[in-house]
Amino acid sequence: MVICCYNSAARIVPTLTHLAAQELGSLSCELLLVDNKCTDDTVSVVEKTWQDLGSPYPLILVDEPKPGLSHARKTGVGAASGAFIVFCDDDNWLSPGYLHEVANLFQKYPRVGALGGYGMACSDAAFPDWFSAFQHGYAVGKPDLDTGFLPSGIYLTGAGMAVRRELFLKLFDRQDSLLTDRAGKELSSGGDTEICLRVLLSGYSLYYSNDLHFRHFIPKSRLRPEYRDRLFQGFTSGASQINAYELLWQLKRASFASKVGALVKASFRLPFSRLGLVARWDARRDAAVIFALTGCFSRWADTCVIQICNGMPIQLW
Repeated sequence: MVICCYNSAARIVPTLTHLAAQELGSLSCELLLVDNKCTDDTVSVVEKTWQDLGSPYPLILVDEPKPGLSHARKTGVGAASGAFIVFCDDDNWLSPGYLHEVANLFQKYPRVGALGGYGMACSDAAFPDWFSAFQHGYAVGKPDLDTGFLPSGIYLTGAGMAVRRELFLKLFDRQDSLLTDRAGKELSSGGDTEICLRVLLSGYSLYYSNDLHFRHFIPKSRLRPEYRDRLFQGFTSGASQINAYELLWQLKRASFASKVGALVKASFRLPFSRLGLVARWDARRDAAVIFALTGCFSRWADTCVIQICNGMPIQLW
C-alpha cells in the first residue's frame, strides 16, 4: 500500500481509518507513506493517527524531495517489499475487502499487470449541478464496464490502482516517467495512463473489477468552477507523451500485414511530409512509425517515441 502525500494533514485521517479497517485475514500488508515535499504536519499526523488506530500493520515513512506524483510513486514502490502494490490517494476511503480482493485477482490472473475499480464521490458540501457531467475528471462514477479485462483504449484511474511490484520497477528502471503527474499545487496529469500503457506494451493486461470500490472525498474547495477548469486543463499537459505511447501500442497489437502496411505508408509519405508538401501529413509521426519498426530515422522521429523505445524492452514484431 503506497500513499503519496503533499500537504495531506487535513484529509488523511479518514483514509487511514479505512486502511486500518481492511479485512486482511492471513494477508500480510505494509503502509508506505511518501512525503513529497510536504510543508504541513502530514507526517506527524499520520504517525499519531496510525498509532491511535493500533498500528494494524507496519507504517514506513519515505521522503521523495523531487516534486511530482510519478516520482513519489516510484520511490514508494522501490521502498516496499510486498509483491503487489495499491496506490491509495490521501482522500480515498477503500472498502474493507479491497486489499484482499486485489491479492486474489493477481493470484488468479498471472498475466494481469495492473488492476483497479471505481470511486464513489462524497463531500462535505452539496454537489453542484454540473458535477455529474464532469465526475470522470474527479476519478469517480461507476463506469459502464463489466468485471474483466479492459478493452483497448480504456485505462485504469490512478486512484486505487494496483500493480505488480516487480513489473512496475522493471517498467520504470531504464526510463523514468515522461510525466511528472501532479506536483504540489499543479494539476498536471496522465501518470496513471502512462502506467497502463507501459503495462500493455510489456505484454501484460489490465483488469477492472466492480468488487474494487472506494469513496473519494472531494472537499467544497474542489467543487468550484475555478478548480474544475484547472483540473481539466491539466489533462492536456501530457497529451503528446500519451499519444506516443498509444502509437506504439497500436503498432504492437497490429497484425504483421498491418505493420508492413504502416511501414510502407510512412516511408512513402515521409519525404513529402518533411518538405511540408502535404499539410495533413505529420513528418514526426511518420518518422516515429519507421523508427519504432526499424530503428531508423530517429533524427526526425517524435522524441517521446524515441525515449519510450530506448527505455523499454518493447517487441513490436
